[in-house]
Amino acid sequence: MAIEVAGRPVFLLQGELPVYRDLRPGSTGADVLQLEQALVRLGLMSHADERWSKETGAAIQALYASAGYVANTTSKSDQAALDAARDQVRFANQALQDAIAALNGSGGGSSLVEAQNAVADAQAALAVAQAARTAAVGSAQGQVTIAEAELQDLLDSGSATPAEITAAQAAVTNAQNSLAAVQAEQDALVGSAERALNLARARLAEAQNPGDRNALIRARDDARRQLAEATQALAELEGTVGTWLPAGELIFLKRMPVQVARVSVERGSTVSGAFMTVSGTDIAMTIGLSESDAKRISVGDKVIINDPDYVEEPIEAQIAEISEPNANGRVSLTVLFDTLPEHLLGANVRVTIPVESTSGEVLVVPAAALSAVANGDVRVEVELSDEPGKTRFVTVVTGLATDGVVEVRPVDGELKKGDRVVVGHADIGPASGDDDEPEPSDEPEE
Repeated sequence: MAIEVAGRPVFLLQGELPVYRDLRPGSTGADVLQLEQALVRLGLMSHADERWSKETGAAIQALYASAGYVANTTSKSDQAALDAARDQVRFANQALQDAIAALNGSGGGSSLVEAQNAVADAQAALAVAQAARTAAVGSAQGQVTIAEAELQDLLDSGSATPAEITAAQAAVTNAQNSLAAVQAEQDALVGSAERALNLARARLAEAQNPGDRNALIRARDDARRQLAEATQALAELEGTVGTWLPAGELIFLKRMPVQVARVSVERGSTVSGAFMTVSGTDIAMTIGLSESDAKRISVGDKVIINDPDYVEEPIEAQIAEISEPNANGRVSLTVLFDTLPEHLLGANVRVTIPVESTSGEVLVVPAAALSAVANGDVRVEVELSDEPGKTRFVTVVTGLATDGVVEVRPVDGELKKGDRVVVGHADIGPASGDDDEPEPSDEPEE
């Protein structure tokens, strides 16, 4: 659950589609499938499809209960419609029993009494249906009036935000649509009751003029049809009422879980627009490199945070993503961490990306000490140790390079640690031993 608004929860679930409507029993579509898939992941449903079923309603009830709330259930107008539909089934069933009894006792005085009773029952059923229609339509009309008044208050206040006005206009539209639906449902129920009364009166007329058994058979068959219609209407109504989910109590996010980065409302605040900012749970670092350097790096390569200003011990991670070069020839590397010290979040730190390394200590010389000859060999000019100022050439094979020095291995002549080499024919510097790990830097090394 993300937040409570006016005593009602707002849930966060994983999904691609935004919430755009209330979801109710009988609702179908991709948004229902997405909701049920989220409920399956939570262990509240066994399977998902595109239709809201009783299992969906039970899962929603469990979701709300897990957060300490009660799910939205049948409204008063829906309950009134259900009660009226059940009365219609009961009256239609009674009418059928009366028709059967009239047929079985045709020609006797009892059939006339039964027909008279059937008319009385049908009149009572019609009165109940009309009263239920008046109550249900009145309740729905009241919701329209309230929604219109709230919208007008916002418009008159002059301080309402566009989001608040849009929400109020949507509430008016929803209330008007609900009124139209209730009106249609109730008109259908009253119409069914009127047909049942007409049938009962016709049967009474036939009973008052006995001798036509075929008319009684027709009356029985008509009563059966009336019962079937009433039963179907009840089943359809039961399939559209029950536990439901308002659009305002659900938000879908593409990725879950998330971290709450910021909450922009406080207890008692009026919620309009964004109320919370969330971020992914992965901790990411972005590193910028030149396109040429990035060519030597692959996803999965190691990255080391070894900036002494921020960490006492190096922290290692792996490259998760390498972007395409931008217009300036720069490439972004994304590095993911399971966890990082809080003081590193948002900081600019020095990192090392080991590209290659030697297997042990090697001999290195300044890069400026290397020279190429016509046959392609590379050599260094070394000062004679017993005759200062005199030199000799040593042919070498080069290896890795870093920080201005190059790994060398003599192939013609001797070269050892401490020998002095000519650099640019001006300065003589010593050859030195280098360990197997180049000095860390924030650029790739080779």
